Amino acid sequence: MAYHIVGFTEREFFDSVGGVSDRILRTLQEASFRSMQAAARDRVSYVGKRVMEVRTIAAFEDGGLPAEFNQYMELFYLNDRALEECQAAGMQLKVIGTCATEGLPENAGILLRLPLYLQQSTVPNLQR
Repeated sequence: MAYHIVGFTEREFFDSVGGVSDRILRTLQEASFRSMQAAARDRVSYVGKRVMEVRTIAAFEDGGLPAEFNQYMELFYLNDRALEECQAAGMQLKVIGTCATEGLPENAGILLRLPLYLQQSTVPNLQR
């Protein structure tokens, strides 16, 4: 699984990161709930489930940020599905890199992990 790294400088951190963090959480919670309601109404069509995950780490935490990102104050790691949902909601996040699950820093905490239910028609070759 790939994670997309979104970085915030010190200025961005103090100016808006709380708002961005809240917006990411709200956007993904709403997407999860909407898909859950749709799946409950039409169980035949909603046969897949994916997980949206966001992890975060800040410069002031034990272990700090990975060296290549020392110009940032906080990093968010969004998996593919989480980034897609944020972009679909109109969020313009500054992606500064990507990493595989194995490349996640050990001190990156899970901010959010939610299911997203998918229609058969949206997932090619989805196995039941």
